[in-house]
Amino acid sequence: MIISHTNKFIFFKAPKVASTSTEHFFEKFCDKSKDIIGLKYYELKKFSSHVEAMQTLGIDFFNHMTPCVIKEKMLLQDWQNYLKFGNIRNPWDRMVSSYFFKRDTKERIPYDMPFEVYVERDDLKHPISLCEYYDIDNLQEEYKYIRYEHLQEDVLNICDILNLKPRHHLRHMNKTNRNPDYRVYYNKKTRKIVEQKYQKDIEKFGYTF
Repeated sequence: MIISHTNKFIFFKAPKVASTSTEHFFEKFCDKSKDIIGLKYYELKKFSSHVEAMQTLGIDFFNHMTPCVIKEKMLLQDWQNYLKFGNIRNPWDRMVSSYFFKRDTKERIPYDMPFEVYVERDDLKHPISLCEYYDIDNLQEEYKYIRYEHLQEDVLNICDILNLKPRHHLRHMNKTNRNPDYRVYYNKKTRKIVEQKYQKDIEKFGYTF
């Protein structure tokens, strides 16, 4: 996540929506003496909890902090006046991305675990609903969304709104090695599970299988 006092924007870093790529892109416009960039995952791994990390390092913000928590830590005037934006993604594609990321990362899930098993097991901590992450029902904020499906175009649209002139390219980071057509990984049962789990996201953002 980023709070840029220099450019008057707040970027929310939802998980598994190309948010690391987007964060890295917008960091280039930041003045690190004034702006806030949330503690990264690899920095958090050194500690037993987010709380311990923030207390030890004297940092109030971490990478996937939700808008609701960020709002509580900001001046209300800044919250109201800054452009607020974050990424969204098709939930069926997002679930596949989550599976391969966890499978290919040590100590997440066993490498030989089938995708069907991953989807069916709620105890494996699937990605948070985007409506829940953005707390859409309670905050009722005006967000700008960057769709994963139009990543480059939407990022440049945000730049236009903020009057930022990029001299660097958007790099796709943490990309998983798999078939880009997420549909091939689903059967009727797993497709329905994701549909039910992310029903609000599907309706709010107009996604289809």
